[in-house]
Amino acid sequence: MKERPTNGQVIIVFTEHPILGILLIPYIAEKLDDGTLQLVEQAFHASPEAMSKMSEAERQAIHIASYYTEKHLMSVYSREKIVSRFLHKLSEDPERIKNDIRPSIEKKLLEMYGNEVITYSRNNTEINEMNAVQKLLIPFSAVYSFKTYREVKKIIRENHIDVVHVHNTLMMVSPSVFYAAFDCKVPVVQTLHNFRMLCPAGSYFRGDRICEECSEKGLQCSLKYGCYRNSKAQTFVSAAILKIHRMLGTYRKVNFICLTEFNKEKLSKLNKGAKKIIDMDKVYIKPNFTFQETAPEEPHTELDYFLFVGRVEALKGIDVVVKAFEKLPDQRLIVAGDGPMMDEMKTYIREHHIQNIEFAGYLNKTQVQEKYRGARAVIMASQCYEAFAMTIAEAYSNAVPVIAGNVGNLAKMVEDNKTGIKFVYDSPDDLADKIRTYNQMDIGKMKQNAKAFYEKRLRPEDNYRILEDIYHKIIGNK
Repeated sequence: MKERPTNGQVIIVFTEHPILGILLIPYIAEKLDDGTLQLVEQAFHASPEAMSKMSEAERQAIHIASYYTEKHLMSVYSREKIVSRFLHKLSEDPERIKNDIRPSIEKKLLEMYGNEVITYSRNNTEINEMNAVQKLLIPFSAVYSFKTYREVKKIIRENHIDVVHVHNTLMMVSPSVFYAAFDCKVPVVQTLHNFRMLCPAGSYFRGDRICEECSEKGLQCSLKYGCYRNSKAQTFVSAAILKIHRMLGTYRKVNFICLTEFNKEKLSKLNKGAKKIIDMDKVYIKPNFTFQETAPEEPHTELDYFLFVGRVEALKGIDVVVKAFEKLPDQRLIVAGDGPMMDEMKTYIREHHIQNIEFAGYLNKTQVQEKYRGARAVIMASQCYEAFAMTIAEAYSNAVPVIAGNVGNLAKMVEDNKTGIKFVYDSPDDLADKIRTYNQMDIGKMKQNAKAFYEKRLRPEDNYRILEDIYHKIIGNK
């Protein structure tokens, strides 16, 4: 096939994948007679000749983008050979996405601004390659891995690393990564994507309720219930890591990034005893961000439904939302997402003759975007604290107000009567009442406020500025 001639320009397209988050797709573009750019083909498919005509910056951009494709992420984080199976498994394990996939987005942001980022990762799939003796030693290496210590220390010295930024240490990496940085006299910072510093399960949630027993009574509470993955053995390892490194004073030497002020407040509970576990002067706040484009200036004219975006499961409060709309037959709800309670909820609405709820199932990025922009409001009914509510960030980026449960970070991210409205998080009755109240409010004004909230706090460029400032501070304080 004859190659279509181009002017060699490379356009990077950001796309929001419903499971993986932000992906990058580089295109080769050509300039039309009217001055506009037309996308010709994905740059991944460009011939060697076409690549040779590109600038070094364009080739580097394509190289960076190649790390954020479905196939590359599958090769790193899974043994699956088919992308659909890989995505299905990820959708069943939200913690895996937070701990393994989402940190890559931050790496991407740093690279976009010209920083060199060297990554070190270990995957729990390593366990499959271990012999029987090595598997028996996993609990010990989870507390301190000599392999991680040696490898990270070598990377730091050979590459003259300025900052070590840690995202997740469980199980294979271990807190030994901190000691590699300490010994090289390089500052280290960890982003806390969940509540695992206080709760071995990382969620502050047990059974069907919020639980803070480990913060109030001690880590032994988690052992009684087997909170981590419903396994007392794995919970013991998770709790042991926390206990041992609290005693050693490891965490006192580490800088931490919390996603919200609420999370920072919870972290401070570690210092309630006589011994200081965390140096709160080394704790910073930097929210997550979204690349998602803001909504057009012209608002959508047909705001005739409310929107639920997320996994169809009890943890996200889908049953609360469905029961609320059962009381509001004149209000329409669209549920965008899939999950373990899908069949149960469909059965419920069928048996109760509910006509105003539509389960749209899995939607691609474009479809979700369209749903956001046609919604009167997004409903967030999570039954847990949520380390950071990305759905709220995405809603605000599309100028959509949020009706959220008054709990944890949902309550902190929604400004009552300004960017949305709050309800008693586990009450269908109160949610129904608040929706009635919301419909009497100035929704146009709240849409403007939601968009302003995004533009002030949740844009990538603002996030990079905050992160850069944190790096400068910890380098200066080392």
